[in-house]
Amino acid sequence: MDKLRPTIEAIKKYHFWVLCGALVLTVLVCWWMSTSGMAEQFNTQESKIKNAFSGVQGIQSGHPNQRTIDEIKKRDAELKQNVFEAWEVLYKEQKEKNPFPTEELGEDFQRQFETLRPQEELARRYRERYQNFIKERLPKLKKMIDALHPIEPEGDEAAGVPAAAGLAKGGELGGVGRIGGAEAEWVGVVEWLDADYAKLESKFFWQQAPTTLAVVHAQEDLWVYEALLRVIKNTNEGATNQNNAIVKRIEAIDIGSDAVAAWQSAENALGLQTTERTGGPGMQGGDMGGENLGGPGRTETGGTPEEQLNRQIMDLRYIDDKGKPLPYQPQYPHANHPYSEFKMMPISMRLVMDQRHIPRLLVWCANSNMPIEVRRVRLLKGAAPANTGSSTGSPSTRGGEFGGIPGGGRSMGGMEGPGGMGGMTGMGGMGGYRPSPMRGTEGQDSETGTHDVPIEIHAIINIYNPPDRDKLGKGAASTGPAEGAPPAPQDATLQE
Repeated sequence: MDKLRPTIEAIKKYHFWVLCGALVLTVLVCWWMSTSGMAEQFNTQESKIKNAFSGVQGIQSGHPNQRTIDEIKKRDAELKQNVFEAWEVLYKEQKEKNPFPTEELGEDFQRQFETLRPQEELARRYRERYQNFIKERLPKLKKMIDALHPIEPEGDEAAGVPAAAGLAKGGELGGVGRIGGAEAEWVGVVEWLDADYAKLESKFFWQQAPTTLAVVHAQEDLWVYEALLRVIKNTNEGATNQNNAIVKRIEAIDIGSDAVAAWQSAENALGLQTTERTGGPGMQGGDMGGENLGGPGRTETGGTPEEQLNRQIMDLRYIDDKGKPLPYQPQYPHANHPYSEFKMMPISMRLVMDQRHIPRLLVWCANSNMPIEVRRVRLLKGAAPANTGSSTGSPSTRGGEFGGIPGGGRSMGGMEGPGGMGGMTGMGGMGGYRPSPMRGTEGQDSETGTHDVPIEIHAIINIYNPPDRDKLGKGAASTGPAEGAPPAPQDATLQE
């Protein structure tokens, strides 16, 4: 016992360090035992997972089960049949709601037109017949919407005065004009700016017999214009004059390449152009391309006269599923459409209307003879509409939103508004909207209501092609979206 006493005393003296050493040793032993077990389990599970993957990869991609293959083919055929039947229904509805002008052009023309195969030519007599028809048809577009027009004076007052001579549109305040010194009363519901209507007429003005491609697409344009004007007519249903109409003025109706330029102008104004959203060659930025898009008067160089004419008709006329305008291609059908079932045509309408009834207008767009898919609605409160007394104004020469002085506190027509927000280039003062007087019948020359504002609608019309089972699902979109293509304008209502 005496021999152990020194050892016990040493342990008592250094017991702390002894316990620390024992504790560390115990922890190390436990750690080694646990980690070795976990490592073994990890290796076991990893081996199982790898074996499972190897087993799946060993299965043939073309499964030898013929029953499964037959069922897949059956369902695929059923799906194609359903799509084709829907295509037939939509095309039939489009044809019924947009009838061919057989009465004016004749049944023989209709047969030739509807049975025309790709790249076939219409006989010259048919093309000349259409040239005469379109000249007589365009004025009926104004009658469709009951556009404002003067009642020509009768009797001695009108003697010796040509129909279009001496006509003044009511001076600065609108209302009553003069024909050869006689006052003319204006009647109708909607004012259609002369500059825009003249632009429409110029599209169908041919000095010689048009080509087959020009005739086919002119008729397509006519159907689209009629559909858009019918929307305005239905929106104004029940109106007896301009004062109680919902849509009071048509500032611009653009389709095809003209609408492309309008979309681009809107994107510039909204600041949506970024370096990340660029188009293809010659289309610098944005859904609708950039500054090289041009308009109906743009010129192209190179190629035969026929090819130049085809380019003028087809270039940027349609868009793809991403909202990118389709450039002209020399090969028929001169554009790489995303879908073989239908073509997508962009449209733009700039109107002055009662903003409380915008939903009504959009409903008629959806229920149109050619359904209109609205992508953007802009309330242009920063720009007053052009004075109706001007017969020469155009979107490119008016102030405010459509090309006026940059910023500032003065809106169009010389009507001064609050300074307030300067805004973007080409935009009037944000607080100074005062509607200009509307032209009406005698005693109806009051100003527009406080709810009347200029709006701009950007939309797409799907034009269905004749059903062809061989072309089902053969469009460019079936190969996937174009890399780097920008999206079309999203559904949105923006107030400026």
